[in-house]
Amino acid sequence: MARHSIGSGSLDLGGGSEPGRMKEYLLIAALAVIIIGSLVVTILYGLMGDAPKTRADQSIMFKCLECGAEFEYDPAKQPKFKPEDVPPMHSARVACQVCKKPFAALPMTKCPACGKYYLAAATLYEYEMELLELQGKDSSILGECPPTVCPHCKTDFHQWYRQHNTRRRSR
Repeated sequence: MARHSIGSGSLDLGGGSEPGRMKEYLLIAALAVIIIGSLVVTILYGLMGDAPKTRADQSIMFKCLECGAEFEYDPAKQPKFKPEDVPPMHSARVACQVCKKPFAALPMTKCPACGKYYLAAATLYEYEMELLELQGKDSSILGECPPTVCPHCKTDFHQWYRQHNTRRRSR
């Protein structure tokens, strides 16, 4: 603490008596321990790779429309395509890892209730709509998009999230 004595014209930066000085040392030591601890944790997570995965780092389940195989797709391990190699499409299609047919597999949906994966009717609807548009046909013949219902436990995907998403209701 800085004190200024009007009469003497001197500035005391010492902080006063010895017990006051001890509090300053303890405060500085505590701050140093917090900073060093934070650095150690950050470095350890960075070097060991135990940092939590982001959504983009997680693998995705796909199902091939040609051979019916289900496989885990890790975007980090896949080769990058040049833009001219990718057909014009809206859906997220990838090459099947079993039959190797390019852009034949569609992403699967994980049921929030039972945890099983399935190829959602809405995903197939988007795929069929895309095929009709690429052929120059009217995609309105497909009608409305079907609901995303788990074939294993019959849970409606969107209804389940409406009921269990508390953040949206609290606003």
